[in-house]
Amino acid sequence: MTPQAKTAPALRPEEQQTPVIIKVGGDQLAANETKDTIPVSIESLFMPFDDPVPGPTWETARSTQRGRIIEVTFKDGDQPRQDFPITPSEELVSVRIEYGAVQLIAMESGIAPFDVFLTFASLGVPFNDTPSEGGWTKSTADLPPITGVVIMQGKKVLKDYNFETPGKVDLNVQFYLNL
Repeated sequence: MTPQAKTAPALRPEEQQTPVIIKVGGDQLAANETKDTIPVSIESLFMPFDDPVPGPTWETARSTQRGRIIEVTFKDGDQPRQDFPITPSEELVSVRIEYGAVQLIAMESGIAPFDVFLTFASLGVPFNDTPSEGGWTKSTADLPPITGVVIMQGKKVLKDYNFETPGKVDLNVQFYLNL
């Protein structure tokens, strides 16, 4: 019998896809205004995250359900929205969001293609959460202004972008649940 490679799950429009929204800048800074820190929030209303260390803050957190990153979108100020669809494969995806020396990483972790979770790692500043039964769905931190994003699949860089308008950035990570 010949061994066969595993294939990623086929995406079906009728199945649950959940956005994990990363909001940067809260009240939107004026184009010429600068601040030392800006509010950043992570919202995932349909899929909670677990913090392995109990307490009011986290530096790493993992989704409570399996799935794959299938798209990353962002909008930099008045520039057109940029979409980056991702086809799940044996290669795991990571999205590194840079705030100067501070980084927030949204990455797939586990064994591809089926046993994959979404993991957040905050390097430099912990995030605050409101723990509830089943995990948190919203978390916040004050970070330096956003400077860039790097989207990778395995070792391949899909996009390396430097933001021009730190106070007016919308970033969205689309996560397909394996139900």
